[in-house]
Amino acid sequence: MSYLVLARKYRPRTFADLVGQEQVSRSLKNALATGRVAHAYLFAGPRGVGKTTAARLLAMSLNCLVPGLPDRPCGLCENCLEVQNGQALDVIEMDGASNRGINEIRDLRETVKFLPAKKSFRSKVYIIDEVHALTKDAFGALLKTLEEPPAHVVFIFATTDAHRMPATILSRCQRYDFRRIRVADIAGRLARVAELENIRAEPEALELIARQAEGGLRDSLSLMDQAIALGGGAITAEDVRQGLGLIDPALVGRIIDSVLEGRAGQAVEAVDEAYRHGCDFKNLALKLLEYSRGLTLLKVDRNSADLLNLTETEAESLADAAGRHSLETLHRNFEAWLKFQGEAGFSPQPRWLLEAQVIRLASRPALVPLADLAARLERLLGRNPPPRAPMAPPPAPTIPAQTDPAPSAAPLKPPPAAIPAASSESPPMDWPGFLRRFARELGGSTGLLKGAQARKWGPEIVEITLSPGAGETAVRHLLAALPPLLEKVWDGRRPELIIDGGQDPGILQALKAAPDLQALQAALPGEFIEFRPGESAVTTEDDEEGATLAEEPADD
Repeated sequence: MSYLVLARKYRPRTFADLVGQEQVSRSLKNALATGRVAHAYLFAGPRGVGKTTAARLLAMSLNCLVPGLPDRPCGLCENCLEVQNGQALDVIEMDGASNRGINEIRDLRETVKFLPAKKSFRSKVYIIDEVHALTKDAFGALLKTLEEPPAHVVFIFATTDAHRMPATILSRCQRYDFRRIRVADIAGRLARVAELENIRAEPEALELIARQAEGGLRDSLSLMDQAIALGGGAITAEDVRQGLGLIDPALVGRIIDSVLEGRAGQAVEAVDEAYRHGCDFKNLALKLLEYSRGLTLLKVDRNSADLLNLTETEAESLADAAGRHSLETLHRNFEAWLKFQGEAGFSPQPRWLLEAQVIRLASRPALVPLADLAARLERLLGRNPPPRAPMAPPPAPTIPAQTDPAPSAAPLKPPPAAIPAASSESPPMDWPGFLRRFARELGGSTGLLKGAQARKWGPEIVEITLSPGAGETAVRHLLAALPPLLEKVWDGRRPELIIDGGQDPGILQALKAAPDLQALQAALPGEFIEFRPGESAVTTEDDEEGATLAEEPADD
């Protein structure tokens, strides 16, 4: 058959035609122009990005017959045409996978000593593709020749797995890394080929082909050949999706959006639609992971469209979807699909596994950032957080004191060490002075506070221990009267107020009905189950003596 596939027909004939590898083209052209051509090169990169093509272009440039041409090769002279057509005797192309043994390398060592067979060829070029497939002994046999080859010999190695190359080989070569080609560059090249072939092609269809090629121009041209055959001379997006078995991005987006918004039923319906369309569920799981990754990255930075190889329209649509959810929710969703990707490959029923996954994710509540929760609590409590006092030296470590569960008739007197200074400021008045100063404002609470003790007294925190037997009404009055009075004492700053009522039922009932606690219950998600008061931190003298003795180091 005379038909030549597009990948061979439109193979680049000059370095200017090498798409997406500008850094390699510029380096090789400068080396040719200055006469600094190395004796060994290593071209590494993914499949279909131009490694072998660049090797042929370099071989053509070394033997081009047009003298003084600044942009070699010309691609038109006799030597260039022979290299392009694979007819040049002095450009030897080998497949490393099928010529991987030491015997083949011995034969190569015997032939490198001979000058080029054709007088017009100045260099003899050996191109070894997939060179990583050579055996260890073959690499060893090649070392000496590779280090000091004859002046007329140039080696060019191409590989997709450079990490499998021995370090002794890498150190003897100039390495050039070929990058994956961007979607926009591949789509532009496909549009040019369609124009030269007089093929009507939709831009969306060319973008689908370019994205499916995964950065390889050769793969995209092969897919374009297939799309042309399916469309009968025209390329449409619908034909490309059907012919290549692609999954509709709108279906993928509908599944993810339904999961994030908690609509499990609609997510399951979308999975059923994918099943009826004959989608491969392993491929669908990969597309769901890609979509979730795009949402997360665009939430972090709206300028991540180039990183995701998205068109402007796709990036705007994905960014709008990401803006409806918090970063915490999107990241959790991304991690869930990343884990699911490994599970889907081993399941005998991937559809059922996917249905269980979307139901599980849709049933999860959305995550609220901690900063938003803290700001909401501050608004509900109606005050700003108190300013922090200068840090005091850390106190000596003590053993936590044990608390007597039974309330005592007379409150225990705390030791002096149990009243830490909350701030470096001198208090305007002490606790007894406070009771005397505001006796009238406290009213009926004065009697309740006579038996109380101030365990902490400072501008940041005030902790009051009430004596047992206080009534519920008196404690409620105390909770309402104390905060504004403490604010007057500390020059407009309202310290955090802690009321310790032990196990007295009247005090616990009053604390449970406090406005701040009611607001806190309303702010936090979930259901209020039980009110559990904290244990009293009163320390007896005996307890402190035991703690002090426990801190002393042993004699031995």
